[in-house]
Amino acid sequence: MGPMRTDSPKGAIRVLHLRDTTKICGPAKTILETLRLNEDRDIEYVTCAFGAVERNPFLLAARDLGPVWTLSPRCRSAPAAAISLARRIREGGIRLVHAHDFKTDAVGLAASCLAGIPVLTTLHGYIAVSRKSRVYRSFDRWLLGRMDRVIAVSKAMAQDLAGRGVPRDRIRIVRNGIRVERYPFGLRSGALNGLMPPSSDRYVIGHVGRLSPEKGQSVAIRAMPSVLA
Repeated sequence: MGPMRTDSPKGAIRVLHLRDTTKICGPAKTILETLRLNEDRDIEYVTCAFGAVERNPFLLAARDLGPVWTLSPRCRSAPAAAISLARRIREGGIRLVHAHDFKTDAVGLAASCLAGIPVLTTLHGYIAVSRKSRVYRSFDRWLLGRMDRVIAVSKAMAQDLAGRGVPRDRIRIVRNGIRVERYPFGLRSGALNGLMPPSSDRYVIGHVGRLSPEKGQSVAIRAMPSVLA
């Protein structure tokens, strides 16, 4: 693991965010915005991921917002990572572990049990487009049932979790927020003016998302005949 910073606010509760990523994708943006907007002097967030900080854009961004830890690639196996992380949790005074994906659910749950502290996870959604990913999803749902709390980003996701055996009293819904000032384009900038209909009795329908099955472009395409009718 990387060097530990000790310049935390005096008496602050240290919360460890775990994310197995090198990209600044949707869940990573959620973590970074949480760090950026934290004005509570009683809470300090520590961010942890695998690999060297210098080769991880997510950790580089997080480093500007608070303490950053790294898990060595040599700890890629879940048991080794959990043992290493539990030791660091005890040394670093972490009071709560917050995982954000399948691998950190497994590592975070094991490490928190070893360290004797609570653990929660945010379920950002699954990309189950292969047999391997579907196996991971099934195992992750087993892990979720053993978390102290599970955050779902939508009501539908919370209902799905409850239907698959996660205790309802452990599920909380926290929807993803969007800071619109970070997206200064669209109608306000005039970028879409050429696409808008000439009269107010017509509509433009769009679908935003990368070209990947879980984003549902096929659903939108199949729905168009009914919408147009």
